[in-house]
Amino acid sequence: MPFFNRKVVWSPVEVDYLKEHRKDMSENQLSLALAKSRNAVKRKLMELDGKVLPQKMSKRSVIGRRKDLGQFFRSNWEANCARIWNHEGKKWEYEPKVFVFPGVKRGTVSYCPDFRVGETDWVEIKGLLEGRGRTAIRRFKKHYPEEFKRLKAIVGRPGTKADAFFKELGVPICGYMNELEKKWKTVLKNWE
Repeated sequence: MPFFNRKVVWSPVEVDYLKEHRKDMSENQLSLALAKSRNAVKRKLMELDGKVLPQKMSKRSVIGRRKDLGQFFRSNWEANCARIWNHEGKKWEYEPKVFVFPGVKRGTVSYCPDFRVGETDWVEIKGLLEGRGRTAIRRFKKHYPEEFKRLKAIVGRPGTKADAFFKELGVPICGYMNELEKKWKTVLKNWE
């Protein structure tokens, strides 16, 4: 799907941030803080005010709420990792915190790790790692070095660009989705 046709997706953390700061920040400031377009921020504010109904997602989309997990996810990989951690009895939170980069006013101004697993680990799940994602993770390392030390990654398979990128930055790879799928697909109910 071309980039310009993609639906803007909001995590619960981003929506909470928008609700909390809508009165003390302009739409431009919110756009920068949330790394969303001004139109996306404006539309979400209208939706929150009941002026616009949310768009329905395509049936082919992997973005959305998973009934078995009672949670919104941006990808089937994220949902599957949550299922694994549930099966293993691990505590996890999805997109629990947005790290805003101080002094950064343009481009990638924040980073939200996919998961907090346990009390300490941040986990980022990446298949395709585009420029914006690389920038966010590099800036996370620069602006939040102590939090960055807790970051781990799950990527598609060994030898990919995402695998090389995380290894170059010193981020431990805690799993490969192709290997996790082989192990868990037939074990876990609702695997995608």
